[in-house]
Amino acid sequence: MGSYKIRRLNLPQNIVEILEKKNLHSCKDVLQFTKLELQLMLGLSRNKIENILQEISKKCISTPQTAYDIFKDRGLLTANGFLPLCLHSLDLLLQGGLPFGSITELTGPPGVGKTQFCFMLSVLASLPPPHGLGTGVIYIDTESTFCAQRLQNMVQKKFSKKLFANLKRNNSNNVKLIIIDSIASLMRKEFGIDSILERNKILMEQTAVIKRFSSDIQCSFFYD
Repeated sequence: MGSYKIRRLNLPQNIVEILEKKNLHSCKDVLQFTKLELQLMLGLSRNKIENILQEISKKCISTPQTAYDIFKDRGLLTANGFLPLCLHSLDLLLQGGLPFGSITELTGPPGVGKTQFCFMLSVLASLPPPHGLGTGVIYIDTESTFCAQRLQNMVQKKFSKKLFANLKRNNSNNVKLIIIDSIASLMRKEFGIDSILERNKILMEQTAVIKRFSSDIQCSFFYD
């Protein structure tokens, strides 16, 4: 929220004009200075500077929440807050499955079944209850390896043909799972072996954006 404009805050108009005359247009612009620096720059009293900083801080700092409140808001206190994996040991380890509003990364060498696992997750999210969640899935294939026939064979082998027919009719807009297969390939294509630091920096920035997005829409992100 550092980019939030000063003009949109609940500040007196004359204070806004003083700030903007000094090229302080956003919360970030103001917060980079100390109280003393702002006093000298703006010619305002210490009390007024503190009032300005307090108003800006209200916008930039999230309201404190307890861990219980966060879990309750995300639905993690009930079974509806997870995508079960239908693998007892993994569900037990993850305390219910993949939590909504979170990111899960699967790593491993080529050929261990990461894409196969992504396929199975998309099926488990799409199948109607009680076999699945009956929700929509977004599958982002970055390596052009997605095989619809492979997915169909997997479903028909594990589940009945009737369930597969229901899966084909499921056009739910209630997306609860977004799969990126794979996020690492995007980095490999854009950066060479000599750009590891830059590649990791951008990957961390992307992960932060995805984490905020998944929390906002209460959807589970899964990538390898």
